[in-house]
Amino acid sequence: MTIDGKKDSIFLNDPINFLWADKNNQLWAATENGAYQIFLNGFKHLDKKIQQIWSFAEYNNNLFFGSYYNQDSLWVYKNGESQSFKSKKPVIPNYNHLFGEFYYGNAKDNLGNTYQALHYGILKYNGSFFELINLGNEPSQFPLPLYITNTQDKKNLIVCTKEGIILHNFQKKTNKYIQCNHSDKFCLSATSDKAQNIWFTSQFGIYRYNPILDSIDYRYEADLNKIKYSFFINIHCDTYDNIWVGCNQGLLKFNKILGSFETVESLVLNKKIEAIQSFKDKYLLLSVVDGVYVMDLKTYQFSKNIIIKKFNQFNGFLGSKTNQSSSFIDSKDNFWVASNDLLYYINLNNLDIQIKPQTIYITEINNNRINYQSYGKPYNLEYGVNFAKFKFESIGADKSYDLEYAYQFDDSPWSNWLKEDYAYIDNISSGIHHLSVRTRQPGINNHELYNFSHLEIIADLPFYKEKNFPLKAAIVILGLFGGLLYIIFNNRRNKEKAKQKLIQLTIEKENEVGEKTRTINYLQIQSLQSQLDPHFVFNILDVVRAKIGENKMEDASNVLLDLGKLLRQFLEANINLDINKLRSSEISIKDEIDLITAYVRFEQLQLPFKFNYSIDYDKSIDIENVCIPPMLIQPFVENAIKHGIKHRQDDLGELKVNFNVANQKLICTIMDNGVGRAKTQEVYKNEVKSHKSRGTYLVEKRIELMKEMNFGIELSITDVKSGGTMVTIEFEL
Repeated sequence: MTIDGKKDSIFLNDPINFLWADKNNQLWAATENGAYQIFLNGFKHLDKKIQQIWSFAEYNNNLFFGSYYNQDSLWVYKNGESQSFKSKKPVIPNYNHLFGEFYYGNAKDNLGNTYQALHYGILKYNGSFFELINLGNEPSQFPLPLYITNTQDKKNLIVCTKEGIILHNFQKKTNKYIQCNHSDKFCLSATSDKAQNIWFTSQFGIYRYNPILDSIDYRYEADLNKIKYSFFINIHCDTYDNIWVGCNQGLLKFNKILGSFETVESLVLNKKIEAIQSFKDKYLLLSVVDGVYVMDLKTYQFSKNIIIKKFNQFNGFLGSKTNQSSSFIDSKDNFWVASNDLLYYINLNNLDIQIKPQTIYITEINNNRINYQSYGKPYNLEYGVNFAKFKFESIGADKSYDLEYAYQFDDSPWSNWLKEDYAYIDNISSGIHHLSVRTRQPGINNHELYNFSHLEIIADLPFYKEKNFPLKAAIVILGLFGGLLYIIFNNRRNKEKAKQKLIQLTIEKENEVGEKTRTINYLQIQSLQSQLDPHFVFNILDVVRAKIGENKMEDASNVLLDLGKLLRQFLEANINLDINKLRSSEISIKDEIDLITAYVRFEQLQLPFKFNYSIDYDKSIDIENVCIPPMLIQPFVENAIKHGIKHRQDDLGELKVNFNVANQKLICTIMDNGVGRAKTQEVYKNEVKSHKSRGTYLVEKRIELMKEMNFGIELSITDVKSGGTMVTIEFEL
């Protein structure tokens, strides 16, 4: 959408179906290709052919615009019409055309003659013809005029050059050369105050020339004053005789009391300022990289309060980037500003700098757009989700590029003002929550200019994702650990009492030596099993601790549930013992398979994607009624995983457990494709003690004692040629 400067009519490339005004009285046009926002009081622009304007001049309501780049570089604008200005003959020899390579600034003398800077001199226009002002002896010696202006009394023309400044007296037609005696003599802009002092800037300094003293009596240089600012682009004197300087980092103002420049502190004035103009005692007009900033000059002069209205693509200025020192106020109070694409203007008498609050909406949650029809209704997070990314959007006539946002979640304090238009909230608990958001332009502390938006959020989480789950899980684990210790120590105490009782009986029955030996061996077996049970359980608790440390609360919860089942199996295997019946503490093959399966799954949690396993049995075996001593197979399974499969470096490991019957014997084989026993010893060869699995050592010791008690059991361990180990345990049926 554009606004044509000729008739102030609306001009769109697409046919307009209808117009409407929103609740903020903003005008919109509906077309087949979308909706356009129309700024009736915004900046207008001239023909698209008039581009890259650097220079301005006015003579009897005729405006002249000069471009550096274009061949037809001088345009004249009058009564809403613009056309390229053609010269009938060149002004000086060896130039094919009159106009080309215009530079910055403009000037006017007391007779109304206008002046513009060209690459090869100063162009003067008296209403009838153009002439070139000679600033040197020969055309080849013309100093390059980078910027021109006139003194306030309009008696002198100020010309900025690469070597300093030149004062050209309009009446006497004399030139005075002034140098700043600095390594950087490249002057960029100039102005004069009411005392006719001349202020001018270079890239790294600001200078004041006193015509009475005929010398530079003030210097403000980057290396001399150790200041953080550089590249002083533009300097301007306003109606109140204030001296303003625009630079790469913001806006400076001369403090007459301190005799030095100081920063105009504002959160919005921290960008490169390309040009400065003032309008009467009302406005300071700043051409900034992202638009035009209008500062309330009168308010600042008397109260030092900074009120700035931004004009950009959101509220009426469609320029892409303003040009350096390329702004101008004509006799009709129109403010002209050139950008990279077009030439824009606005009448300053109709300028509205009142800052209006922005309407803010919460528009997205976790990248899901909130439907307009659903706005204001409670929003349900997905089940199990305890975090959310909220995105905000502001709408309004004064929207700027750098709005600030703050938010409040439930009863927490408001956040600091942020430039990001989103917020992350994590560790959300189940229930109903409230999010509030507000927005402002930077530097605006008036609460009446804040707008708020509110949203109700509902979260539904499983217990292990609640905020206090880690604490509860820790309490449960400590409780289980304490209960387990009680069971172990109580079991050992009872067994110790039983052992003492048996010793006493054996002393009384000295003739029953064989029975005494059998009893002692049985108690030794039970003692070894009591050592094996906590060894296994501590391994499982280590898995639980690791999962909580990795914040995998669901895995930890499942492990705790499985651990409870295993503890019940251990207790059932150790109650109602009869010292005269060794088999009374046996468990069924089915229970042993369940125990091994649960353990292997625990190990797979610690070694994900490291190995597969299988547990098979002969279908002719009644696994629910055929029993074996507990905790004989699991240690060899543990040994195969931790000392064999774990050290594989290539493909997946394989663990196979098999039960079958042959020759009236139950045969259990545990086979793995790990690195083998020799490789395992090599891995652990640097340890202080030679490696020996504690679990398998206890099992081997139990089997030796059981054989002494005539229990039919055999153990063999062999290496597999293809790699790995096979353990075979035979039980007599």
